Amino acid sequence: MKCYNHNDRDAFGIDFTSGKALCLECMDTHKGMIIEKGNEESKTNAELIKMSYEQIKRNEKIMAYNDKVINFTENSMKYGKMPIIFLGMLSIITGVCTYLFAHNAIFGFALIVFGILLLSHGKTIKPNH
Repeated sequence: MKCYNHNDRDAFGIDFTSGKALCLECMDTHKGMIIEKGNEESKTNAELIKMSYEQIKRNEKIMAYNDKVINFTENSMKYGKMPIIFLGMLSIITGVCTYLFAHNAIFGFALIVFGILLLSHGKTIKPNH
């Protein structure tokens, strides 16, 4: 492949923004990309591309963090209802052990039923991917 500006020279790189093949004399680098030497439009485009790439990387980090938050929320919504069932079981046990079965046990059964209903009908958050 020959240089876009010098037909008699071999190209050593391609302008990242325009796609022109460039020899060593015509080639420059800016923001880690090969651009045409002296071409301000290529320089501006390289800066925009670099900024876009950096923004994409920042967005990927934010999305990864959001996924962790969503997973934590899903788990806490699912398992955060378990203490209600535990309190119900504890109320039944204390009611049976202290012969106050009528009050504590009924309250305990109600808590267990309520906890099971929450677990089975609770809404979960699904990530939008």
